[in-house]
Amino acid sequence: MKSFERRAQLYALCALLLCLVVAVNHVNGADDGQTSSANDNVSDSGHQRSDNTSHHNTTDEEHEHIAIHVARLDFASVREPFVIALVVLVTAVVKLIFHSSEKISSYIPESCLLISFGFVVGGLIKLSPNIEEHFKFTPTVFFHYLLPPIVLEAGYLMHKRYFFGNLGSILMYAVIGTLWNTFAVALCLYGVSAAGGVSVSGGLSFVECMLMGTIIAAVDPVAVLAIFDEVHVNLLLYILVFGESLLNDAVSVVLYRTAETFVKFEKYNLPITGDQIVLAIVSFFTISLGGTAIGVVWGMAASFITRFTDHVRVIETLMVIICGYLAYLTAEIFHFSGIMSAIACGVVMRHYLNPNVSGKSRTTIKYTLKMLSSASETVVFMFLGFASISSKFEWDTGLVLGTLVFALIFRFLGESQFVLLARGHTVSL
Repeated sequence: MKSFERRAQLYALCALLLCLVVAVNHVNGADDGQTSSANDNVSDSGHQRSDNTSHHNTTDEEHEHIAIHVARLDFASVREPFVIALVVLVTAVVKLIFHSSEKISSYIPESCLLISFGFVVGGLIKLSPNIEEHFKFTPTVFFHYLLPPIVLEAGYLMHKRYFFGNLGSILMYAVIGTLWNTFAVALCLYGVSAAGGVSVSGGLSFVECMLMGTIIAAVDPVAVLAIFDEVHVNLLLYILVFGESLLNDAVSVVLYRTAETFVKFEKYNLPITGDQIVLAIVSFFTISLGGTAIGVVWGMAASFITRFTDHVRVIETLMVIICGYLAYLTAEIFHFSGIMSAIACGVVMRHYLNPNVSGKSRTTIKYTLKMLSSASETVVFMFLGFASISSKFEWDTGLVLGTLVFALIFRFLGESQFVLLARGHTVSL
């Protein structure tokens, strides 16, 4: 009975917060309308007195703006952070509802629930264009603010022994597996396009199909971490798939940038020479090794600084977060792999920094990283649902179905063969 009452209270709270989101939409519209009306009135009055009055004469509207107000509605000044914070609060309540109901959590993954909730939020925000134009999920927001905490937490709390013990198998999945998936999907999509199975005028060239294949072939670390943590999969399976999702970042980045460059070559009728292909192969090593080296440097820097924090324990957690974030951003400056940089920084800090900090700081670091990672994952999945509603897409049934079917088939064929090859070469738990 108590659990039912708790769920009912959470449902009521969630409904109340959603009503608040709707109310904010109307307040925002009214506030913008009042501001626009006031500006128009001031402008009109200015035209009327332009030739007949001096600059010392002011209108009643101007006096009203100059006057002291006990309270005044100015939602526009805090619009974006207020709406984002409110939506995150509603999402946190939805997570509470999810975890308080065993029936829901046993059948529906949390990520799916958050994406579905993003549909609802997107629909509500779409009713107010004034908010929608300021509430966008951009690549900058994802790559610079939401992804780094997730990757840093994964690297810092990684099971190092099993990761490095199975590094050979992980590299096989990450490098050979990604190449296999990319080229297999691209070839089949090119065949579908040549047969007239896509609605794109003129069809798709092989290079364009390659660009599509690079996007589909990579394993997303955010989804892997969120779902595997939730269902508590076998640790060996977690390490293999998680490691693949991290290390295939360098492969997918190189393939994507190469395909993108070749698309531009094709657009301007420039020849694709062997030198370009060699440079693409070399860039794989620079992106992966360069990102790793930067992460190691920042990890060692954080470990060195914490040798002198005996009397200022409060900054130890800050060192982990800031140095991990700077490792990610520094790698992005040179177009290296920010994911591999943050992972390397986390691993180095876990090994060399942990002995320098106090026991309380270790606990604080652990749960601070978990909190930041969980909050980022929540916002990412919620925004995915929101973006699906608010963004404009051109639907192509042949391209969508072909990509989905080919990705599933070749992923299954490739992974089944790699499992046979890796058998006997993995570190058992």
